[in-house]
Amino acid sequence: MRPHPRAWDERKTPNMNDKTVASTVTYHGLAPFCLEWQHRETSAAGQAGESSHAHSHDYYEIYVHIFGDVSFSADNRILLLSPGDVVIVKPYESHRYIYNRPMANNHFTLALPADVSPALFSFLNDVKSPCISPSEAHRVRMLDLCGELVRLSRTENVSEARKLLLLSSFLVLLEECMSDPLPAVGQQLPADLTAALEYIHAHLSEPLTVQDVCRHLDLSKDTLSRLFQRFLNVSPYAYVQNERLVMAKKCLSEGCSVSEACERCGFSDYSHFISRFRKVYGITPLKFRQRVLRETPAPHTEVLAED
Repeated sequence: MRPHPRAWDERKTPNMNDKTVASTVTYHGLAPFCLEWQHRETSAAGQAGESSHAHSHDYYEIYVHIFGDVSFSADNRILLLSPGDVVIVKPYESHRYIYNRPMANNHFTLALPADVSPALFSFLNDVKSPCISPSEAHRVRMLDLCGELVRLSRTENVSEARKLLLLSSFLVLLEECMSDPLPAVGQQLPADLTAALEYIHAHLSEPLTVQDVCRHLDLSKDTLSRLFQRFLNVSPYAYVQNERLVMAKKCLSEGCSVSEACERCGFSDYSHFISRFRKVYGITPLKFRQRVLRETPAPHTEVLAED
């Protein structure tokens, strides 16, 4: 989220099995806001249903789907995205993107730091669904604005006023889209998978095991694993671990000690918690906590007159 010495940079990132390549252009010309344009292509030999890990951010993420067969998963729901659909992710909300079949995918994201101007982004907290399917007129304008933001961010010597004007237009349009009556299309999940997700999230703070979920639902471990792999492309164990880590990040950002976060998020082994956190996020829980608390501004004191 910090300014970059160049206006933009581009990188190509192959995955572990070299069947997916993501070309990402990150624009820093609108700092402290961060814009990304990503082209993601999975070869025909790639695995359909590939998904990102469950994750969260300390900022608002506005994701605009351009094209491709992609679904968004959050709150025990999977929503199929159409071109122009918008996903609004609040700070520290757990979510993931699922790439349903091998093909090219394009999307645009805008990261909005929650602490820059809380009043400016307050309307984002009022969304009833994380996915918005705009009307046709709003959809066309949204895609046009995404292109304009990308072009503007790559242009040198553009005034801050012009940048903020275009960004404001994007946010105004986004707020208008929230009143569109068209819901995003939801994928109907099997009842057993829905029940499993609900049970897991209700018991994340406990030392929950996959066997506990199977016993509660009267399902075999193989059946539960097939459901998770088919619809979420992840094993039940990995899903639980990822959700616990996302929950731990939120606890640490709110001031919990490392041991408190470990206990609240259902990790029975302190060393295992530290090891998993560092492996996934590239930083220890303690250093993450110190960094977040150091960067969090102190609360403003209310005064009679403001400057």
